[in-house]
Amino acid sequence: MSHPVVGLYAGMKTIYEQVLEYYCGDERMMEKVVKCVRYTCKCRPTQFADHVVPILGRIENANEKHPHSCFLYLASIFVGEYANFPQFQAIIQKVLEVFVKPTSARLRNKECFAEHPDMAEDFFG
Repeated sequence: MSHPVVGLYAGMKTIYEQVLEYYCGDERMMEKVVKCVRYTCKCRPTQFADHVVPILGRIENANEKHPHSCFLYLASIFVGEYANFPQFQAIIQKVLEVFVKPTSARLRNKECFAEHPDMAEDFFG
C-alpha cells in the first residue's frame, strides 16, 4: 500500500511535469515544486523510488535552461536518500551524471562561487 503522499504525487505527476517544463525560468515556482517533490521523497523514499529517474530527467532539462540551485538541492536529497541502498545505485549514478559536470563548470573559480552562493552550498553541502 502506497503512502498517501506518494499516491497524491503520482496522481499529480503530470501537473508537476508541466510546471517544470513551462515555468522552469521562475525560480520561486521551481523552489515550490522542488519542495513538494522533496517532501514526498523523504516521506517514503522506497515507495517514491520509481519516480526519481523521470523527475531527474525533467530537472535535468530545466537545469540546462535555467540552472536554479533548487534543482541541485533536490539532486542532493536523492543522493542522501538512496546512497545506502544497493538497488538504487543506478539512481545515484544518474544524479552524478546529470549534475556534477555542469555544476562544476558553473563554479569554475572563486568569482563564480561568490555569484552563486546557493549553488555552491547545495553542491558541496
